[in-house]
Amino acid sequence: MGHVSLKNETATFLVEGWTPLRKAGQCLQHTYKDVTAVPDEFYRRAGLPLPERIGASCASDRLFTDAELLDLQTHPVDRLIDGVEKGDVEGALEVLQECLTGWRDAIHDVYRLWPVLLWNAVHERSGEKAFEDVVRATAPDLFAHIRGSDASGWAVFWMAHLRPRALTSGGDWIEYSVEEGSLLAPGELQSDLNWFVARLNEGLQARGWSDVGRFAVAGGNIVHRLSRR
Repeated sequence: MGHVSLKNETATFLVEGWTPLRKAGQCLQHTYKDVTAVPDEFYRRAGLPLPERIGASCASDRLFTDAELLDLQTHPVDRLIDGVEKGDVEGALEVLQECLTGWRDAIHDVYRLWPVLLWNAVHERSGEKAFEDVVRATAPDLFAHIRGSDASGWAVFWMAHLRPRALTSGGDWIEYSVEEGSLLAPGELQSDLNWFVARLNEGLQARGWSDVGRFAVAGGNIVHRLSRR
């Protein structure tokens, strides 16, 4: 994205993905009003020649007031809690909808589309057998960072994907039912959900990742059964 943006002389959405924070899954986003203010490091990382910087910055006057900047830098959860404590139900619901729109319906679903596009490309270029092998070998990586978590950790994991449907439990097991969109861009994979879940289970078994549990499909949703032991 940075390469395309800078090549087109825009700097609206530049991600600094080379810091140690990247290893923890965190990115720093930078937005510049004036492309001439972009540091040279962004061009070097994108493999682009450094631009000529002639003259002073031509950035316009500030876009936000101090109050607006304070509101923008306040975490949505803090804004939500503040609205609830003040009895501002409408404001709290507006913040909640912003979170759903910005995370679930935009950024989250883009992430869930990427692996599907990769797997589909394998299918188109290398055929059904390679498609099956690659999905089986790579699908378990969707859970690589959550392995070893307890039931509460998994609950947070599924809630973060904002499509939970049900939570049930027995003596030594717990089940999370989530919509397909928690793992995949719905309807985009060149196979059905049952096929994908079968390959996922095979991949987990091949790796010996018993701590991740097992998956099934019920009522069009993904059912994740995890042992409490």
